[in-house]
This record gives sequence, C-alpha cells and structure tokens, in this order.
Amino acid sequence: MEPETRRVFGVADGTRLVREGDFLRQPELAAVLSLIRVELPGKFYAGPLASKIAASAEEAGGSLDIEDLREYKPIWRKTIVLPLGNEVMHFAPPPVTGGAVAAEMWAMLADDDRYEDAAVEERYHLIAEAALRAYADRTRWEGDSGTTLDAQTLVTDSHIEALMADYRPETHVSPAELGLMVKGGLENPYAATFIAADRKGSAAACAVTLNSLFGTGRVAGGTGIVLASLPGQGGRGAKSLGPMLMVNENVNEFYFAAAASGGVVAPTAMIGVAARVLLGQQPLEEALAAKRVYGSGDPDAVFVERGLSPSVSRALGQRGHRIAETPSLGRVNVISCPGGIPTENETCAVRTDPRGFGLAASAD
Repeated sequence: MEPETRRVFGVADGTRLVREGDFLRQPELAAVLSLIRVELPGKFYAGPLASKIAASAEEAGGSLDIEDLREYKPIWRKTIVLPLGNEVMHFAPPPVTGGAVAAEMWAMLADDDRYEDAAVEERYHLIAEAALRAYADRTRWEGDSGTTLDAQTLVTDSHIEALMADYRPETHVSPAELGLMVKGGLENPYAATFIAADRKGSAAACAVTLNSLFGTGRVAGGTGIVLASLPGQGGRGAKSLGPMLMVNENVNEFYFAAAASGGVVAPTAMIGVAARVLLGQQPLEEALAAKRVYGSGDPDAVFVERGLSPSVSRALGQRGHRIAETPSLGRVNVISCPGGIPTENETCAVRTDPRGFGLAASAD
C-alpha cells in the first residue's frame, strides 16, 4: 500500500489500518470540503486548491493536471420519464446503462398493473423475467447509447408491449426460446450512493464510483482525496449505476428516490424495492429487508438471496428457473414520502440497506 494511503487510513501509531469500530479522522479532506462549501465549488476547478490537487495527484502517479480541472464541464441530459398516476418517475439516461435497464424493468412491472395483480410467488418470477428482457434489450441498444439513441424510446408502450409479448406467468421462457442474445461480462460493483431531500421538496439521488475498490489505491497528498481508476477493461466504470426519482411536477412535490450499487445486479435490486413500496404498498423497511432475485439471461439462471422462502424457491423451480443461491444482491438506499414533501413531511421514511453499513438520518 502507498505510504500516503497508509497514513490516511491507518491508526495513529501506524501499526495497522483502521478497522470497524476505529475512528477515521481525515482533517485534510475536511479542509478541502470546507473550502468548497465556503468559497463555492469553482475553487475546486481553478485557483490554489485546484493547483494543489493537480500537483498532488501527479506526485501520486496520477494523470490529472490543472487543465483537466479547468476544462471540466458537467453534462446535462434529459432523464427517462415514466408516469405513475399523477406523479412522474425519472430515471438516469445513458451512456451509463443502469438507469435505462431500471426504467424498462419498471415499465414492464407497472404496465397493465402487472405487478399489483400478481400473487407473491409470481412477483419474483415477474422480476426475473423483466430483468432478462431488459438486459437482453441492453445488448441490442448499448452500442448506440452515446450517439444516436433516444432513451425515451426504450419505454414507449409499443416497445414495452413487444418486450413482454412472450411473458408467461407460469413458465420461464429462456433467452434461446425468445430469440434473445444477452452479452454478459464483468461490471464494477464498487460504488457509493446517497440521497437527500429537504422540507421544501427539493431532492437529489446520486451514485458515484472510483471505478474499482479504492480507485488506484493512492491518495493525493495533503488533500485526503483518493484517486479514481480510469474506466476501462475488467469491468471498471459506472455502467450499472442509475438512480431514480418520483415527483409531482405540477405541484412541485417529492415522493420517492432510490439509488443502488453492487454492479450488474444494482438496477434489479433498486426496482425490486421500488415495486414493493410503490406498487405493492409495502412498508419501506420490509421492502428493503425482503429477499431479492436477479436474472440477466447470462447465465440462464435466477440468483436468489440466501434465506429466500422455500415456497418461493419452489415456485420458481416449478416455472422452469434454474436457481443459484448467493449471500446478497445489491445495496439500495431510499427516501420514501407517500404523502409528499412539502405537503406531509411526517410520512417520510429514510432507510439504508441492511445488507450494508450506510447511514440514514432525518431532522424532525
């Protein structure tokens, strides 16, 4: 491990790295964040702080320079939009693909009250079958995601009806039978998500990644900033990320936000929780704790979390699914406000996934 990284993440006497239960103090990173808060984000991209970050990154072996920071510009893209009653669902658009996969899955579950009308055992089957179709469709459109693709076309009624035309409530239909091609591969599972909402109804759902675990493993000296890996081979990148928001645009109210990490399973985990809460009217805490399933068609199997109800596993097997057990599938953070913010703030629930070690907090 690099000396600066060991210093930042080590205990005071330098004998070992911090462990669960230890205090992790990062005064240098706190100073950087404080400066950004006081003097606004522009100081991160130009001026003495930017010069310090660039010089420290170069010294740590990174390729970041001051011109990279000065020339950085955010890119604003239209979200993928789906209605839900009087509210509107927003999903992150390509070039990352997680939001589009989640949007297609949501449209398939919500279409014709398909999820609401399904029995409990069928809902697991439905999620697996919707995931299969969404990931197969991703293989079709992914190459155009940064060029000619209009992401909104992925959730039109005609496209969703075509994707679900061969859906069978009692039978799994394999990719081969559907004539679908699913291209798998490694996808970066290392990411962090966070969601915030205020009493006025403003909200943001974010997902960020260093493209691998602890990025390059190097820290820009004197800043506390861990340097990200370059996206590329071996699954490094933000491909599976894609948060969602539910709002009422007519009266400016916020209702629901979710963001997930965990690699290729993240969109399925997020939509599974959202469906339980918004379509199945399940309490948020129960929805997050519920066992999850995932299937992309590559391989043609349904992965289920350890401890899934035997009756559900049996029902999946009877429908023709090959079942593979795994400890956990994704991590989802959620804010759910059934009454809306700012109308009924007291209806809000803020939860982090029990599979991880996140933080959820609210101010009364």
